[in-house]
Amino acid sequence: MSDPGQLAELKRESGKRVSVSLPALNEQTTIGDMCTSIRVDLMEKVELVDELVVVDSGSEDDTLEVAEAAEAEIHSSGDLSDALVQFIPKENGPLAVRFDQEIIERPAMANSLLQS
Repeated sequence: MSDPGQLAELKRESGKRVSVSLPALNEQTTIGDMCTSIRVDLMEKVELVDELVVVDSGSEDDTLEVAEAAEAEIHSSGDLSDALVQFIPKENGPLAVRFDQEIIERPAMANSLLQS
């Protein structure tokens, strides 16, 4: 099943939550579009994703500000490996999805991955 609306309906029927985590380090150029795409397309339009968390590992650019402006929940960590582990206790949904900013080159790819 790849229709996000159908997936959201199944999720609602099950009573489960879906959390998405974006580990980030100096991602100011990509984090805003990624967060906005997930929030608008998968949180607002179809209500498939319940929680969007950016776990920053010490960015020295405007990553945090851009992510906050895109309405993501922000958590900070000491380094990238800590950021990857830290998401586990932070997320509230039984289904957790983690995207790596280095792998996802276009925000629309997040939608495709969540829909598959």
